[in-house]
Amino acid sequence: MGLTFTKLDPYELITFKELSPDVPLENIEVPERGENRKPTDFKWLVTFGLVILLFLPFFIYTMCYSDITRLTVGYDQCGNICGEKNSHWSGIDCSGKDFTDYPYLEFQNSSSDDTYSTNYLLMNRSCVQTCRLGYTPREERCIKMSNFNEIDSSYVDESDDNDVEEKYDVSLYLSSVKWQITVSCLLSLLVSVGMLFLFRFSVHIVVWGTIYVGLGALVFWTVAAWYFYFTATFYSTGHILAYALLMTLITIAFLVLLVWFRTRVHLVIMILGEAVKAVFDMPGLIVVPITSTLAIFILSIIFLLTMVSMLSAGNLENLVSDYYVYMPDSTMTFTIIYNCVIYLWLTQFFTGIQYMVVAGAVSKWYFARDKLSLRAPIFDSLAITFKFHLGSVAIGSLLITLVQTIKILILSLIKNRRIRSLVEFCIDQIETFFKFLSKNAYIVTAIHGQPFLKSGRRAARLLAQNIGEVIAVNSIGDFVLGMVKVFIFLFTILLSVIIFAIFPNPYGTSNIPAYMIIGIVAIIVACLSFGVFETTIDTLFVCYCEDNLLNDGMSKPYYMSNEFMGFMEKSREVYGEKEAPPPSYGFAVAV
Repeated sequence: MGLTFTKLDPYELITFKELSPDVPLENIEVPERGENRKPTDFKWLVTFGLVILLFLPFFIYTMCYSDITRLTVGYDQCGNICGEKNSHWSGIDCSGKDFTDYPYLEFQNSSSDDTYSTNYLLMNRSCVQTCRLGYTPREERCIKMSNFNEIDSSYVDESDDNDVEEKYDVSLYLSSVKWQITVSCLLSLLVSVGMLFLFRFSVHIVVWGTIYVGLGALVFWTVAAWYFYFTATFYSTGHILAYALLMTLITIAFLVLLVWFRTRVHLVIMILGEAVKAVFDMPGLIVVPITSTLAIFILSIIFLLTMVSMLSAGNLENLVSDYYVYMPDSTMTFTIIYNCVIYLWLTQFFTGIQYMVVAGAVSKWYFARDKLSLRAPIFDSLAITFKFHLGSVAIGSLLITLVQTIKILILSLIKNRRIRSLVEFCIDQIETFFKFLSKNAYIVTAIHGQPFLKSGRRAARLLAQNIGEVIAVNSIGDFVLGMVKVFIFLFTILLSVIIFAIFPNPYGTSNIPAYMIIGIVAIIVACLSFGVFETTIDTLFVCYCEDNLLNDGMSKPYYMSNEFMGFMEKSREVYGEKEAPPPSYGFAVAV
């Protein structure tokens, strides 16, 4: 993001919003009031709905030919599933058997590895009531003991009862330390809240402290890597040398970036301070990413369940001789791909709604003279988003979904691992770029109520004019927020280690399972607590740009706070500006 004093005509906003040229500039409301908005990109919302409705008949057809027990239990060589009454398939006399009392699938002359591979489709197998002598049950399958001993002797040495007992011990362990886990998880929430308040009152300390701690960690690991390289005597030093060189390059790159952006760090601090102020004035903003994350989590569970069911779908067909297998037809295969695309689209759709709601609330907060007297800005933004701008979210999420789908298709065709990694890296950068532009297009739409592509062009222009600061704020800001999340994770783990040291588990076993649970919870809490800051910062930049474009600070006072005014003065110091630009000139800052 670059700070440039380019001549921006305020009346471009009149053209952008398709208003009459006779409309006075001071009559333009930013953000646009709800009663003056109209639905944007409605045809794309209709398209989104039709795509989902069109999926239903394919989904119903596929589910009619699916049975998840084909995967979990298995079936005999004639397609009969063990442990249930089977339906008869026309033209296949051996199908349709009632195997309710025959729960085990017995393999003859097979190893345990074969029974869990595609080879079992061409193996002699049948449903039995109990495993006969010489066979052992394993996950509702009977496997020949001789092969079982060769392939998995450790499993045979430990009987099934011992395996159940081992699983029971893990469950009993977690039950015995549940209060330690609960307290540690609650502490992760307390640590996150503490970091939020530290941001509120000492953002300078957080930013500079994070930068210096990160630099210190890089220097430490670099020195340690070179130390191990020069002192290694009993093992190969090739990997250590590669690691040492990599850490050296990363450390040098970090130092170069720090020197290059050292003056912009103050700007990042001011922006973070404004973002924290907005979040504390509207604490409900934190609920928005929590809600969207919960929606995506529920969607993911539904997707996994439907995906597993679809993978079991198929028609019973003759493979060879007397062996039958369930094979999906072209419609079922298409439905599986269709399901994946819809999942990706819905995921990005929910994320886009989150961005739009946060951007609408933050922009309303920014352009309010009395920021503490706002009435339900988050609810108003939510209502405006659902009433007017779901179409814009639909097209924005579709563009990202198309990039993700193309990425999956291309990677599935590449077999060479190195080329695959290179192509994946390149497409990931394209996907990140599209997400970045889409996010800023959502912000402009939330502010002005204009269609997605039109808003995207305006956002892209702002970004292009301010590319230096885009890099600075995104690199430094993302690094600081990322390090804060890492700190919450590590500090929570440290507290949990102390708790387990004071109150050890009664079995004296490793606490790694508990630490894993606590760590996952800490990461989720940190991401949800600070996830809203990125969108808030981006929105504040766009609002700041519009504020400087429409107002001059004299006859038309700025909406920005005194701290933000200080930000403008500081930015002029950074670029050595001697004089302020004329009132009609824009001081554009955008993310």
